[in-house]
Amino acid sequence: MLYASTKNTLLQELGGGKIKRDHLFAWSELSELSFEHFDSSRPTHALNNEDVLTSEEKYTKEINALQDLTLSSGRKLASMDNASTQLLFRIDSDLENAFASLATSDLIVFSVVLSSEHFKLISKRANIELGSLVSTLEASNDSSNPAPQFAVYSYSPGKSVLIYTCPSGSKVKDRMIYASNKQGLINHLKSLFKDHGLELDKVLDIGDPEELEIGELKPSEEVPSSTSKSGLRFNKPKGPRRR
Repeated sequence: MLYASTKNTLLQELGGGKIKRDHLFAWSELSELSFEHFDSSRPTHALNNEDVLTSEEKYTKEINALQDLTLSSGRKLASMDNASTQLLFRIDSDLENAFASLATSDLIVFSVVLSSEHFKLISKRANIELGSLVSTLEASNDSSNPAPQFAVYSYSPGKSVLIYTCPSGSKVKDRMIYASNKQGLINHLKSLFKDHGLELDKVLDIGDPEELEIGELKPSEEVPSSTSKSGLRFNKPKGPRRR
């Protein structure tokens, strides 16, 4: 995943507009580095019929098409408007307002809309107790069509956490889109919350909501202060026993 996520950046540094997608190859064995294997891997020899592609191969094909958009020199994407905040996608006004008015025990759930390249507010709920956080997150996701989601929860006064859920059964394409947007979103939220006297001090990545460890969001127990010097008592150590 690390190599796959950095491939697009590397192509841009090398001059992505001059490197065609069908000139990129990925092999797993050194024995495949031969002219015969290269020749058989070229698109002119590859099958283009989607009926014979597996679901994973179809997702990969769609992801490659999305990456080609960012490498294109003649088209400007909507995501380019947010370069100053390091966001790949824009945030709609309803979601921005929800972030700005975040209060203790508020839960904001939002998702990525790929077709229009923006983050969309799904719901904002107030007075969500820590014990009901998991069930609330589960209710916000359609079990018949699992998909990743982001959520921001204010678990303590002035403290908040970004929760990235990626339920089992989520599409590979969706996982990659959310993963590539996460760091820019974190930077944006930290800057936004700082202006409102809040702090995003935790980021949790989980699969299904039931995997969330709510113990990580409980306030730490206060360590009792040490006793002052005047209250300390020391016993004189005893010497060795006489034989």
